[in-house]
Amino acid sequence: MPRPVPGQDATEFQIARQFIQLTRVCKNVYQSALLYGKLRKKTNDWALDPAFVGHNADFSLWLREVPEDMQIVYPQDGSAPWIPSHMIANTHCYHFLSIVMHFRPQLHAVSDNYDGIWKQHMITCYSAAKTLCKIQEAILKTYGMPGLLCMLRGISFHIYAVLTCTMLHLVSQ
Repeated sequence: MPRPVPGQDATEFQIARQFIQLTRVCKNVYQSALLYGKLRKKTNDWALDPAFVGHNADFSLWLREVPEDMQIVYPQDGSAPWIPSHMIANTHCYHFLSIVMHFRPQLHAVSDNYDGIWKQHMITCYSAAKTLCKIQEAILKTYGMPGLLCMLRGISFHIYAVLTCTMLHLVSQ
């Protein structure tokens, strides 16, 4: 994380900190894509390759290491969380969608058994999907439509994310 520089505007410092966290999320997505590109050429079971499965831990690591002021606390009653800024919320949206996208091939690869491993991957994907929907609900509630439009990929990202979450919800039922 960057350190404040004398004379630096506090807002610029905060933006830099938030951007670094977004970059870490993008790095996880890049790593998943890189592993996919290498492994799919070698085997049909690329999603269960130890290198790809080993990358699973990097997603929970991001959530544990995100600074406290950039974390989102989810109420126990299931209501939408309070979010400090739409940038922080959008970064968390990217994170949770990246979890869904990374674990989905593994979920598909073990779907023939519907055993404990399948259930674990399904819970991971479904939990990320529910959290993503809660964050989007909070963005809309707190910042309105402009908060959704501030996504780096625009409103299309939210539509794609909601459709992905809906698919997971239907599969889990």
